[in-house]
Order: sequence, then structure tokens, then C-alpha cells
Amino acid sequence: MTRAGQFFRAVFAKVTEEDREYVKKYLPQKGEKLFFETAVFDQAHALSVARTIETFDYAGDMDFLIRLALLHDVGRRNISVFDKVFCVLMNAISKKLAKKLAKYVRSLYIYYNHPEIGAKLLKDAGLKKEAEIIRLHHTDTENAPVELVLLKRADSMN
Repeated sequence: MTRAGQFFRAVFAKVTEEDREYVKKYLPQKGEKLFFETAVFDQAHALSVARTIETFDYAGDMDFLIRLALLHDVGRRNISVFDKVFCVLMNAISKKLAKKLAKYVRSLYIYYNHPEIGAKLLKDAGLKKEAEIIRLHHTDTENAPVELVLLKRADSMN
């Protein structure tokens, strides 16, 4: 039932003017451009991750952590909700086969490589510190920085 709920939230996702102001508050112009190049469902997801992060007890740079949340999926631009459904289903049926097909199927390639794609986009935009953490947001890393741990936790909750 969780996947069905995610699908309906994605199909009916909206970004309000209040959400747009929130993004503008935390992202520099180049980051904002990358954020708004993603699909509305990914924008809504990133906003949810950012708002979840705001609830965490974190003594560090909260603005940086919110930037990470807003930007963590910018590498997934050019992917539709139906592409994402296809990728999630393929991953569930056979992750091994889906990863092999990613060489030939653009949506699968983006699905599996969006952290690296996003990191490159962010580096090119001058957001190098953000890029290094976002590149790792779907990996298991030992001794991960607290920002990565919190980003992954908030992402998994949304």
C-alpha cells in the first residue's frame, strides 16, 4: 500500500507559491534553477524531506542541511512519474536485470545514477560541498558525515 500511496502523491503533487518562496530562501539562484528543472513530484518530495529535516535536533548549519534536502534529487530531472513507476517496478522484480538494462534504458540509468548526475550538476553550479554529500545519498558509507546520515534518514521517511 505504501507504493500505491507514493504513486498517488506523485501524480497529484503540487508546489505552492509558499513552497517556491521556501526554496528561494534556502537556495542560491543556480541551485534554485536546478531544483525547478525537476518534475513537480520530485520537487514536492524534496520539500517534504526539507521540512522533515527541520524537525531534527541538529546543532550544525541547518540552512546547509535544508539545501541538501532540496537538492538531493536534482539528478533525476527529465524523468516522468511513469518512468519512475517503471523503474521502481523493475527494481522490485529484478534489481540485477534492471541494473543491466540501465545501460540501454534512459529512465533506469537516471534512476540508478541520479546521485552522481546531481553531484556533477551541483559542482558545475558551484555547490561543491553539497555535491559531495548528495553524491553519496544512496550509498552505505562508514564514518559518514552527520549531514549525510540525517539526509538519508529524512529521505527514507518521505
